[in-house]
Amino acid sequence: MSDAFAELLKQVADDCGVTPEEVYREIEAAMAAAIASPDPAVQAIWKDFPCAGAQPTPEEMIAFLSQLALIEQLCRDAAEQQRPLLH
Repeated sequence: MSDAFAELLKQVADDCGVTPEEVYREIEAAMAAAIASPDPAVQAIWKDFPCAGAQPTPEEMIAFLSQLALIEQLCRDAAEQQRPLLH
C-alpha cells in the first residue's frame, strides 16, 4: 500500500471516527457487492476493469475513480473555456 493511499485511508477514518482498517474493509465489502452484481452492464465494467490481479484492490479502485474524476473535470474545464462570455 502506498503512503498516499494509507494517508487517504487515515483521513477518511478520522473524518468518520473509525480506523483506517475499517475504511479499507468497507471499501472491500462495497467492491465485493458490486462485483457480485448479476447485471450484465455491471459485469462488463468489471470484466474490463484495469487491475493487476483477478479483482481490483481498494487502492486500484480509488486510483481509477480518481483518474476518471480528473478526466471529467478537465473535459468540463475545456468545455467552459470554449463558451462565449455573456455580458
